[in-house]
Amino acid sequence: ITAGRSTKNLLLINCHPTDTRCDYSANVRMALENAGYQVTVSNRYDWKINELLLFDALFVSQQLGSRVTPDLDALVEFLRTGRGLYFTGGVQG
Repeated sequence: ITAGRSTKNLLLINCHPTDTRCDYSANVRMALENAGYQVTVSNRYDWKINELLLFDALFVSQQLGSRVTPDLDALVEFLRTGRGLYFTGGVQG
């Protein structure tokens, strides 16, 4: 996901800004850090492109039915720069 990049800065955006039931687990963060990544975890969904460009790749999780979504234009622009995106979604129940 960061192939060809000299740094390994990841931004993990939790699936909902206030519902913590589906946040990335400490084990996920630890595994990524142990693999050599610098990891930032956030509940924010209002990232602008200039902020996203501080990262080499994004992990974005979306909860089905959530009305809160990341700025899709910023995500497209992020991808156009050759950076990585891992997008996942699911149902919280």
